[in-house]
Amino acid sequence: MVDASDKALGGVLQQNIEGVWHPISFFSRKLSETESRYSAFGRELLAIYSAIRHFRHILEGRQFFILTDHKPLTYALKTSTDRYSPREIRHLDFVSQFTADIRHVSGKDNVVADALSRLGVNAFRQGLPASTLIDFAQIAAKQQMTFSFRIEGLHCHEISGDSAPIITWHDMV
Repeated sequence: MVDASDKALGGVLQQNIEGVWHPISFFSRKLSETESRYSAFGRELLAIYSAIRHFRHILEGRQFFILTDHKPLTYALKTSTDRYSPREIRHLDFVSQFTADIRHVSGKDNVVADALSRLGVNAFRQGLPASTLIDFAQIAAKQQMTFSFRIEGLHCHEISGDSAPIITWHDMV
């Protein structure tokens, strides 16, 4: 599944096991200023092209299909190339070396790729209450209370980092 917004691309590589889709890997990247000016077709095609390049090591030699919510892409490989730009022709040529099976999925069913193509860098953190963020100091305190970390020979050292102190464990011989 792939998707593109005016700011980013996103995709998810999934495997169907006994009728249930399971994610294998995710891909997203921000569009360059030039890429953000592509047409909707150009951005959605770029999402397919980029996802295949990203997952190439997994996809080579396998049969797979691409799901997109941009219906014109479903017949792009079956129509004449005279209506496409040279860049779009290159992208379609690359895609065709891996698969010619591009299927339409409704936008409401393309949630993962859609989310990956729309998130900002700090989007996850911005929407979360402070109580759901990871408290590394609390984790370190709990680890010090755990038996396996109190074994003689293991010593805790605090190293000051740029943003927060880092606690490391070393086995002293």
